[in-house]
Amino acid sequence: MRRLLVAVSVFAAALLAESQKYMAADPVYQFGMLFCDPKRTVYYGKSGYRQMTNQVFIRRGTERHLFPDTFMVLELRGYPFPEGEVDCMGLPW
Repeated sequence: MRRLLVAVSVFAAALLAESQKYMAADPVYQFGMLFCDPKRTVYYGKSGYRQMTNQVFIRRGTERHLFPDTFMVLELRGYPFPEGEVDCMGLPW
């Protein structure tokens, strides 16, 4: 079981690194965003993501809901992430 967990962890780290390279290579992306369990903020922080305090809203049908998970951002172009609400205009995935 331990080997499986290590393999999954290595795969997840490689996937995260590849997604960052992909976003960094295309100037259309200014930020990478992710939502995670609060226990994972240190892990993602080591990859350059910062925990944000912005309120994040999602939509279920026509209803708008405050999303409770931790919101993190990777600044790709040197611009700070804007203050204020983030509206996902749908579910966060």
